[in-house]
Amino acid sequence: MVAVSATAIVLGLGLFAGYALARTPMRGRGPVMTVLLMISVFPTIAVVTPLYLVERELDLLNSYWGLIIPYTAFHLPFAIWILRNSLLSIPYELEEAATVDGAGPTRTLLSVILPQARPALFTAGVFTFTATWTEFLMALTFNSEDSYRTVPVGIALFSSQYEIPYGTIFAGAMAATVPIALLVLIFRRAVLSGLTDGAVKG
Repeated sequence: MVAVSATAIVLGLGLFAGYALARTPMRGRGPVMTVLLMISVFPTIAVVTPLYLVERELDLLNSYWGLIIPYTAFHLPFAIWILRNSLLSIPYELEEAATVDGAGPTRTLLSVILPQARPALFTAGVFTFTATWTEFLMALTFNSEDSYRTVPVGIALFSSQYEIPYGTIFAGAMAATVPIALLVLIFRRAVLSGLTDGAVKG
């Protein structure tokens, strides 16, 4: 629930933001990209305490949205960076042809640009899903009820004071690894293509 929702929101917002940064003339584009890069490498532990206080005031503790919102905020900058670089490598003549045919900006983005940006979307999606699926610190801090615990936290809490069930922990870890392994195997070519898009231009 948390990983899929955060990934979907990140990809939706990242596509439009990346398109705006790649195609729309604006001032301060360089500083914006620098800030996005800084946010994407910002340590999570530095903001857990203030985020906890904010979520407590907003009554978001012990809820899915209490994790979806910060996960989206942390991983959206990386998705924007990847998508923006990929969109820069798409020929602008495609958009001009769509404009001549009467397509507006939104129609051009969804019908012309989106198919060309699929490798970058797969890359951002796999990285976002993997990061949110394996995140531990915020999930442990914000959700204390068992019904809202994520997989890494649940596996870590298998241990008791007098016993460490190594077999159960190993089985849970293997089961948690399966979705990530499947994503990498299925979309490995698209991920590699998305990482190299825009490596020369832009």
